[in-house]
Amino acid sequence: MGLHGNILVVPADPGYWPPAHRELVLTLDDVLIEDGQVAPFHREHATYSAMGRFGNHMLVGGEPEIDLSAKTGEIVRFYLTNTANTRVFNFAVRGARMKLVGGDSGRCEREELVESVILAPSERIVVDVLFDTPGEAVLEHRTPERTYRLGSVHVAAEPAEPVLSDWFERLRTDPEMTAQRTRIAPYLAAEPDKTLELTVEMDFEAPDGATQYVCPMHPEVVSDEPGKCPKCAMKLMPTSGTSAPSPEHHAEPESHEHPAGEAHDHAAGGIEWEDDMVEVNRTTTPANTRWMLVDRATGAVGHDIEWRFRVGDQVKIRVVNEMDSDHPMHHPFHIHGAGRFLVLSRDGVVEPNLVWTDTVFITTGQVVDLLLDVTHPGRWMAHCHIAEHHESGMMLNFDVEPADDD
Repeated sequence: MGLHGNILVVPADPGYWPPAHRELVLTLDDVLIEDGQVAPFHREHATYSAMGRFGNHMLVGGEPEIDLSAKTGEIVRFYLTNTANTRVFNFAVRGARMKLVGGDSGRCEREELVESVILAPSERIVVDVLFDTPGEAVLEHRTPERTYRLGSVHVAAEPAEPVLSDWFERLRTDPEMTAQRTRIAPYLAAEPDKTLELTVEMDFEAPDGATQYVCPMHPEVVSDEPGKCPKCAMKLMPTSGTSAPSPEHHAEPESHEHPAGEAHDHAAGGIEWEDDMVEVNRTTTPANTRWMLVDRATGAVGHDIEWRFRVGDQVKIRVVNEMDSDHPMHHPFHIHGAGRFLVLSRDGVVEPNLVWTDTVFITTGQVVDLLLDVTHPGRWMAHCHIAEHHESGMMLNFDVEPADDD
């Protein structure tokens, strides 16, 4: 509903970030509008529990389309935060050049020239954008199926001063993160201290009379027996055998472009880019859709998990996004308050560009190893940052004790 904002922590070292002419803090969001109003929320429980509540209007900095200006050669540093309930953004700037310089909690190990950056809910990314061509540059959200216009930047012919384009071409390496790569080397092959499974159980009552089982995301998949969809592995939903399901879609955001020749694929790369099962999603609640964090060592679920750490611990946590669940999909996994972590590897491949973070985006079926740097005593939380998922059970608490010499 908009009750959020950014806090920008400025580094003490004036050379921490590469030179830029100015900085801009932006939130990326969406909102679901029905009949001219924000679609209502249920007072007693979460709805849209299966996939989360997708909006049909994009918002940048709280605006439906942001209008900016720049000078030719100007470098603008964008601090981006995804504040959406569930939508993953793939942010790009058409007509300009972009360089990745940081993430949730500081600099990346290596600066990279990029075409776009992906942000899951709660993720923050820092990019430098060089507006090197007069005219219009366009802020975009790019998915495999379409490109959404988020705003425009009017680039004046007047040159920016001082000239910083040479700095943009330099791809710096962060010495702190290089040292971290050396430090974490022994953890790469080590067994995890904790293994956490992300999964879901869905339970829908079958209607009276003849029953068929249908995939909400692929309604052409119909079976006379319970089972899973061969296309997406989602649990088939019971429906009346006398009625044929039809595809369901929200009204699409007003500002979008459809790339020619693109195949329909809302789940490319293990990411649910859109809500492809609107009516089913709308009626899912914690009563029929139970998202879970499961400790594989003990079988404990959610708030029954009893983890205890001590300040100074380095805890290797393996997070398994289980494909053998009733609705496999991505999750932004967030550790709240106890410290920060480094992503060690994804599906056994060592992370190529380290950055301190508190949220890791785990695509469908992916296995991620992370190393938690435990820094604060107290009771903390780990959860999926899709709002409807953590409200439907995908959350745990853990306790951190002071260090021995405290």
